[in-house]
Amino acid sequence: GSSFSGTAISRKTPATKFPAANAGTRQKTNGGDTRKTSKVKHMKTNEYDQQAEHFLTSNGIKFRATLSDTKAPAWSDGGKHGHHYRVTLSKPANRHDFSMRHPETVLNHLEIAGVETISVGKIGDIFSDSGITRSIPTENNADGCTRMDELLREKPERPRLIFTNLVDFDSLYGHRRDPAGYARALVEFDNWFGALLPRLDDETLLILTADHGNDPTWTGTDHTRERVPLLVKMPGEPQSLGARDTFADVAATLAEWFGVSNEGLAGKSFLSQS
Repeated sequence: GSSFSGTAISRKTPATKFPAANAGTRQKTNGGDTRKTSKVKHMKTNEYDQQAEHFLTSNGIKFRATLSDTKAPAWSDGGKHGHHYRVTLSKPANRHDFSMRHPETVLNHLEIAGVETISVGKIGDIFSDSGITRSIPTENNADGCTRMDELLREKPERPRLIFTNLVDFDSLYGHRRDPAGYARALVEFDNWFGALLPRLDDETLLILTADHGNDPTWTGTDHTRERVPLLVKMPGEPQSLGARDTFADVAATLAEWFGVSNEGLAGKSFLSQS
């Protein structure tokens, strides 16, 4: 049930409101997904159609609107009754998340040492672009995998870290408690991942992990508390890395791999176990 949200590939050597809207109602969809909706008064002569569609599209918001068969009290026409649209919103692919500036991380150490740190997906937003030298937004999991394929075909002039977030597991299937969709996404990722592994040589470290769980079969819509996966491809014989004490072990491992200082940061590298 973990949310596979992060993939780090490290190469050590170069190679506003709606008009008359009452937000907060909820609609139960056929798939069992409860999504936030808005109930919007239908204005005469399709005035709503023109105004609302312009508002939504100009703000990059995806939506689906259906006319309700029932009449409900209108809140903007003096108590008269009118038809209402039910609008289902979805997060746009070009969404931007804002995070607070945080203390330095291993990304800052890598950047100072001359390592190219590439964000794929929302990683740049999560770290407020601190320690990120290049940021590549993505639309979905498939787009994130495509961007990684393109990056791996490049011939970098300096060491680089590709830090990727595949957000569909979390936002589309975990929070929405959609186990069937989650399973499909896992199969699609697994097919891509199987083709990726043979392309990686001993100069490339790959870490697949997640920063939290999001079990699609659990109750509610929040993250779930559980152990997350830690799968690593690195030189040496296959072995168990055990249960780690802290997520910071990933950062410490990156510091050792690139030969940069981990001073002032938590964590213990697992490279020494290889």
